[in-house]
Amino acid sequence: MALLAFRNVAPLVADRVHQLLLVGIPVLEVAVFADSVERVDQELMKRELGMLFGRRKRYPLPVRLQMAAQKPLYHFGRARSIRALRRRRELYFSGSCPPIDRMEPEGERVMLANAMAMNYGFAFRLAAYASLTELLREAVGDSGETLVVDSPHNTIYEEQLGGVPAIVHRHNACRIYPAETQTGHPVFGRIGRPLLLPGTSRTASYVCIPGDRPEVALNSASHGAGDSIKRFAKAGLSQVDPRGRTTLRFDYAASPPVELPHLDDRGVDDVMTTLITNGVLRPVARLRPFAVLN
Repeated sequence: MALLAFRNVAPLVADRVHQLLLVGIPVLEVAVFADSVERVDQELMKRELGMLFGRRKRYPLPVRLQMAAQKPLYHFGRARSIRALRRRRELYFSGSCPPIDRMEPEGERVMLANAMAMNYGFAFRLAAYASLTELLREAVGDSGETLVVDSPHNTIYEEQLGGVPAIVHRHNACRIYPAETQTGHPVFGRIGRPLLLPGTSRTASYVCIPGDRPEVALNSASHGAGDSIKRFAKAGLSQVDPRGRTTLRFDYAASPPVELPHLDDRGVDDVMTTLITNGVLRPVARLRPFAVLN
């Protein structure tokens, strides 16, 4: 995956890296760092790549008109045979969703497109992290912060499951890396790679490590407990935090922050208990939010 963060970078350089990603060239550990970074635009990937390969019907009319010209050109203009033309018509322009053999050219093409999209997701998360660390330094000085791990929750990876090659699509689920997959790392090789079980801005969250049997969940874990927290609150099973803790909510309009009362942790704890009971995750630290930007 690419490590990309753009700020104070010559536009020609940024544009060139951008072009490499767009054509699917594997960019390994490309790092363009500065003291701070600007947001890397994910909308480009969602709009351009998603529309080229997907068949959603809720796009506005101007976008549908754009894709009416761009999508056939993208798929048919690069076909090298009549067979390839027919195959791409079946895959991207019919009403069906036929399977794609990973080892055929279209399988490689789809996986490259997926890698390109995930590159952009990683770039955005790195950019957000760099911006947050700059704000932290401005507020409290250099605190020696480091990025421990990156844990996306919408991915498609090629991996081994029970010794068998598999392509695993995780939607709103994080990948678990047990210790045996992290050999060579001085810490993760003993405990596995850490990951989060987020609550909400009004509850606790957990830092976790892999449990004893993550394979029962295809090495996957919930990317958050928000739905359970809402369900508990709506049913009256969760109440206001008995310790009276609050979160300051900031918005992008620079309005004065709003103080939000915390809930108790019954909702997030219910999810955590399920994961512990089934050997998927183990909690090692509880986090409590004090501010949020949304």
